Amino acid sequence: MTNAFIYELDYMGHHRPKFEISNAFISKDISRMVPMVYDIVYLNTLYFSNNTLFRNYYRGWAFYQSGVYRLGFNISSLKMDHKMDLLIILDSNLNLFVICYITNFIKLLATMVTDFEYSPHIL
Repeated sequence: MTNAFIYELDYMGHHRPKFEISNAFISKDISRMVPMVYDIVYLNTLYFSNNTLFRNYYRGWAFYQSGVYRLGFNISSLKMDHKMDLLIILDSNLNLFVICYITNFIKLLATMVTDFEYSPHIL
């Protein structure tokens, strides 16, 4: 088990003067080289491996894993909007997708995207 440090910014992206330290439990079985995001609301680690987006979560004294989405493409970058439950995905074919984590709706946002920076204020 590996601990990760979570530090949230305010709505403008600035550092908070006072903050709480929380631990994110990440399984040692997950390679640090795969696209990964930590869901601070549901306390899950989402990562991509073998054309599948997996959800890994820690309950009690054990880690549990389940396949969430089976995709026909490789993911090169993965971000999450925690407020709206959206997964933003950039695949290896330079397509930018968004998946609603609640309804499983997937939408192609743009093609020929080489890189993106996610901001919760601009979507």
